[in-house]
Amino acid sequence: MITSAESKSQELPEEYLDAQRAAVEAVHVGREALEQTDRQGEQLLNTSRLADQTKYALEKSSRLLRGMTWSGLVQNVFSRDFKSPASSIDGIVEKPILIEEIPPFAKAAAQAILNYQANLTILQTCESYEQRDMCQLICKEMFEAAAKELDLLRVDSNPTVVQHLSRHLAKLHQYQKDISEKHNELQKKSNAFESISSANQTGLSDQQEGHLTFLASNLAELNIMAGSLYESIEQQNIITQQLQEKSDTINEETKAVTRRADRLVQNKNWMPARKKFEKWVSIKHVESGRYVSISKTSVVLVDAFHPETCVYGVWMRENGLFGLKNKFSNRFVGQTMLGSLACSSSIFGQREEWQADENWNESTLL
Repeated sequence: MITSAESKSQELPEEYLDAQRAAVEAVHVGREALEQTDRQGEQLLNTSRLADQTKYALEKSSRLLRGMTWSGLVQNVFSRDFKSPASSIDGIVEKPILIEEIPPFAKAAAQAILNYQANLTILQTCESYEQRDMCQLICKEMFEAAAKELDLLRVDSNPTVVQHLSRHLAKLHQYQKDISEKHNELQKKSNAFESISSANQTGLSDQQEGHLTFLASNLAELNIMAGSLYESIEQQNIITQQLQEKSDTINEETKAVTRRADRLVQNKNWMPARKKFEKWVSIKHVESGRYVSISKTSVVLVDAFHPETCVYGVWMRENGLFGLKNKFSNRFVGQTMLGSLACSSSIFGQREEWQADENWNESTLL
């Protein structure tokens, strides 16, 4: 007859295994969440780089359109051209290697380093341990090949190029070491479940010690993954805020390029663009809460609303631009040659054109 104590001792291993299975499942879920977060972070980084490229293309287009006029051509001559955004390659190194800029004697070494870097990118996406081990071996061979190519270079010929390639290769190799350590740690903790569950433990104290050790290792990994998730989410929040700012900038740049192109088209037409009266509006400065008014020909901010000087007639054109004609002075608000605001023009010209968002209640005038 089996006593209650003996029955309890026989049930303990199964309970331990259930707890260990639950711990392993929690670790696997955490790994999947961390990998998914990393993929989302990479997508956000790619979107951010794409936004930088789009902004650069819009700035180049605006500069090109500006150069089609005499005044814009002079302005382009005395202003610097926009530079293409320099993006890092997979976050591994800050300055990428451009084969076109490498001297002929160092092209073989530079190409070997780029091949090594490309395989490190593949190593990042490996899912199974077998794939990671195979890719690690390939990366190791490519690192040795790149190091040999660097050894063949003559340092006295162009030490700057050799030093740049050496620093680049050292950063890549350190990055591979970090990946290897991370993969090895995950593999050890994943194999811990198999080693403990397959062991034939004899004593109750040994079972408890092994059980607690296993749970402690999994909890430690969960703690590390929680910290990594927090850092990844914080970084993604920063990138998201930057994307919002870049999106607003791209939107404004798009409107500016559209206005320049439309003005070039208008200059080619014999007939000026038609305008029609839309409505009466008042303009309020959001930050100060004061009204936009006029004093002679100057545009000023006042505290009290005036039914004449603070009211403007909106004259719309077919291209979506509009003019603001003051009700008191019967003059349009626009920019002077020096870029300041004034209400002195009797005609609705290009310097008196404005643009606003669809929501007129909270819109930025351009």
